[in-house]
Amino acid sequence: MDKFEKIRKDFPGLDHQAYLDTATTGLIATNSYIAIRDQIDKRYFTGIQLEEYFDCWKHADQMRKLVAEVINADENEIFFGKDSSEILNVLVANIKFEKGSNVVIPEISFPDP
Repeated sequence: MDKFEKIRKDFPGLDHQAYLDTATTGLIATNSYIAIRDQIDKRYFTGIQLEEYFDCWKHADQMRKLVAEVINADENEIFFGKDSSEILNVLVANIKFEKGSNVVIPEISFPDP
């Protein structure tokens, strides 16, 4: 099993559909679902200590390494954001466009309500 088949197995929704637009409303991996559910339960029932909060960032750094490996990037090239809009804003704010550059974004990426 190659690395993409292994990752695909972690998304049960892919067992019965091809899901192509994942930027905003995409499927959640099983391990992410479990981690989110566990974190919410922990905060709901007992709250978390500051040390536990910082442990979450250690986990994010481990994920950064894994994502970099999957896409053949350096871990320093990977960052996380709260949503696709935030990530696009960070990306665009840090690119020096030449005069006359043309930036194309699909119309469906930011649909009118």
